[in-house]
Amino acid sequence: MEQFGLLWNEQGRELKSLDISCGITHDQQLSVIFTQLPFLEKLVAQDSGFGPISLTALLTNLRDKIQVLDLAGCKAVTPEMVNLIMESCPSLKSLSADRLRAADGDDSGGGGDSGISEESHKNRWVCHDLEELRIVFTGPTLLPLNEAQFATYSKIATLRKLRVLNLGRYTSSTPPPKSILDLSLAGGFRQLGSLTELRVFDFCDLDHKMTMEEFKFMLKAWPRLETIHGKLSSGGTRASFIESYLKNKRPWLRVKSSMGFNRRATRTEY
Repeated sequence: MEQFGLLWNEQGRELKSLDISCGITHDQQLSVIFTQLPFLEKLVAQDSGFGPISLTALLTNLRDKIQVLDLAGCKAVTPEMVNLIMESCPSLKSLSADRLRAADGDDSGGGGDSGISEESHKNRWVCHDLEELRIVFTGPTLLPLNEAQFATYSKIATLRKLRVLNLGRYTSSTPPPKSILDLSLAGGFRQLGSLTELRVFDFCDLDHKMTMEEFKFMLKAWPRLETIHGKLSSGGTRASFIESYLKNKRPWLRVKSSMGFNRRATRTEY
């Protein structure tokens, strides 16, 4: 942590933004940041050692202040930890992480192997001002698959200020976890009609079951939609037809299917 001594001296305790991607590898060392920077609002910690100790320090010192949190590629971050962040940080506007366990109805989601004691786990997200969410919803789930999908879409639908929703792979350096969502109307996808502020919808590497009906739903439900990123269909001819339809209905819509598309450029600057 010697490299941070100078940081504290020069910029003091009023620092609001910090990027330590691919930096600190030890959870204990990283946790010190959250006691030294009481005004921190934005933390980009991709591929770092962020883990349960860091999370405890963050929630103790910054739960009401943190607005942007990027934990993509952090191997020690469990789905339960991500859920706890969403249940504890009301000021959060942007959250990126590898995976979150699908909703299990009234299941508390427990602390699992996160090593974190949860005083009151109400299974309710408090980050109602969230504008950007990048996460893959995974199993296992206590519910039948279709019920788990409905419950998960129901929770996402409460985030009515979302502008960017990425349900597929976010970084190209990590293997994509398996999502339980198939993005079909039959599976509950229609519940996301409440996300009327949505600009970007990303489902890269997600094995979906979308047909033309799902894409028609997107255009109707999301009037501000500007970018779709993901494989439209397994068949090339069918994918071309869907893309032509989308462009005809909304000429300014960007349709991207390759991992080369710079998704990080969509991140809002806070």
